[in-house]
Amino acid sequence: MRTVKFDVCGLNQLKILNSLALDDIAVTDFNRCDCKHMSFRVAASKAKKTAELLDRYGMSYSVTRFEPKKFMRMCLKRIGLPLGVVVMIIIGVIASMRLWKIEISGNERVDDLTIVRALGSSGIKIGSKTSFDTKEVVRVLMDMSEIAAASARLVGTTLKVEVIESTPLTPTAPLGDVVSLYDALVTKIVVTSGSSLVKIGDKVSVGKTLIEGVEYDTEGNPLLNVKAEGKVYGKVNFTFSELMPITGTRRTGRKVEKTDIILFGKRIGKEANIDFMHEVQRTTTRIGSFLPLYAEKVSYYELENYTMSLDELIKSAEDKAVDTLIIKAGTGEVDVTSNCKLVADGLYRVNVHIEAEISIGGKTG
Repeated sequence: MRTVKFDVCGLNQLKILNSLALDDIAVTDFNRCDCKHMSFRVAASKAKKTAELLDRYGMSYSVTRFEPKKFMRMCLKRIGLPLGVVVMIIIGVIASMRLWKIEISGNERVDDLTIVRALGSSGIKIGSKTSFDTKEVVRVLMDMSEIAAASARLVGTTLKVEVIESTPLTPTAPLGDVVSLYDALVTKIVVTSGSSLVKIGDKVSVGKTLIEGVEYDTEGNPLLNVKAEGKVYGKVNFTFSELMPITGTRRTGRKVEKTDIILFGKRIGKEANIDFMHEVQRTTTRIGSFLPLYAEKVSYYELENYTMSLDELIKSAEDKAVDTLIIKAGTGEVDVTSNCKLVADGLYRVNVHIEAEISIGGKTG
């Protein structure tokens, strides 16, 4: 499926992502650089609708479309030698039949290298033929105790792997119980199996047993052991504090890209003439298995100096704090209060307090 990459600059990133989801626009390859800069890909058929939504929110953005034919013409022109053309064709045919990249997403506790090594032990590694069955990839991943679910698909010469990690056990809590993951005020209890040990209005601390795996009769005598199941919700509080400069540099959304060919360590390509303040991002991909042939994509992102207002500074800190909460607690429904204090010339300490009602329970077995 053809996709289009959007590099977006602006605040209210959560509103943009929520609006895309409501408009049935699937986002892939999401990358959040900071509170104002993010990038993602959408299907080419959804590019126009995405651009209209970004315009509606007043976001600045740039769109990148990958054009394989144009890229190949540029490569051939820069190599310049007939022998190079023949080598490129041969290498291209051979390379298209091999696995050159493994992309892993969804993992936090299990590092990429551990997963790559597990796949390599079954013969699925960089340089191997792409004739393997992706079901074998899933089987290898599911054999890992740290992974609860996995999926894999082969896109060209890239293996894309998505995993869901198993919940780590809390050794201090009874096996099979639902315990509190936060200090919280209980607001709602839904028990599907087992017995609740708390009631609405109770204050609980981290590790407190919320639902135990025991069922009782009407007189309070234990009947049988069962698996504790259910949801307990509570109000939690998070505090976020960070030193933030009111001045700095940021991306404008404009960028210049070029691609060089590197053969035997020698770069084939002209130096880019960049006449603006910038930061550089390089991506190098090996495109040959027999020859040391690489393609290096260089992106020059234009930077500008800026000075934020205090309102913008506080909003930036609030966005970062809410993003941290979403990653930590899995919710977007929050109450936010904040304040800031000047600690040095152009440097402020911003304190953000967040209160949210979330699911506070976690399984221990």
